[in-house]
Amino acid sequence: MTNVGSPQEAILDFTIPQGANGVPATSSALWATNPSVTLNAKQAVPLTVSYNSPSSGITVSGTTVTLPVGTYLVNYSVNSESGGTGSGSTATTTLAAQTNGTTIPTSQSLALQELGDIMPLSSTFLVNATSPTPLQLVNDTTNIYPTNYTNLNLTVVKLS
Repeated sequence: MTNVGSPQEAILDFTIPQGANGVPATSSALWATNPSVTLNAKQAVPLTVSYNSPSSGITVSGTTVTLPVGTYLVNYSVNSESGGTGSGSTATTTLAAQTNGTTIPTSQSLALQELGDIMPLSSTFLVNATSPTPLQLVNDTTNIYPTNYTNLNLTVVKLS
């Protein structure tokens, strides 16, 4: 900092030194959607690719997103509507992500719903893929009634 004015009327000239270069931004990202699907317990959500960066290496086939080796930030959001037999019947709706058929505990989102209730579900979590890893979103409930999911958005961003 230098005073380029007078002692009575100071004008301060600040110089900010340049720091080290940062890490380049990621260019590997996927956005997949499903506008509406009804699933029974333990069924996976079919996905359609809305965007996939050209160099991501992430693929989608039916219900499965395959992640190449790396660390990923994954986010999903969806509206759920529980099936049931009528007013007053409640069910717990649960959506979760699975890798290799195993639920990622931090990915679960659930809601207690009556027939006709529409509730938002969402989760953000990390996946560390040490080899090509299949990822699915699954209706992870034990309800006997099917669940309607609408406006599902899944985003996967490679961090490293």
